[in-house]
Amino acid sequence: MYEDNTNEEMKQVESNDEILEPTRSEVEWAIKQLPKGKSAGNDEIHAEMIKASGEQGIDIFHKLCKKIWFEEKWPDEWVKSVFVPIPKKGDLQQCSNYRTIALISHASKIDYHEKAGEKDRGRSKPNASWFPKKYRN
Repeated sequence: MYEDNTNEEMKQVESNDEILEPTRSEVEWAIKQLPKGKSAGNDEIHAEMIKASGEQGIDIFHKLCKKIWFEEKWPDEWVKSVFVPIPKKGDLQQCSNYRTIALISHASKIDYHEKAGEKDRGRSKPNASWFPKKYRN
């Protein structure tokens, strides 16, 4: 039913020379993928604000994504998340009676969606090697 690919060697990409830089249309597509009605991350920028920025916002985020691509480093603010415990039913003195949500910067999601989608590059799977080396698994 499923193919076993465990013995296949995976090519490791070591530099941005082997990967195409982000295109404006990929960034535009990524902005459209942002969810509506979600809380902002620590930068306090809501997805609706980014979407409302229009063509000028797309240009700004495209420049930012290209800068991240060339420098291979995310802005420090994008790496930080706010974790919020949400109480469940039961004894609130027990940690197991909470679930945790992470408030992540919507701007970082643009860069993530742009890389993961790779819509214009003809790739069907996310390319984790595109992420800054510091944040790869």
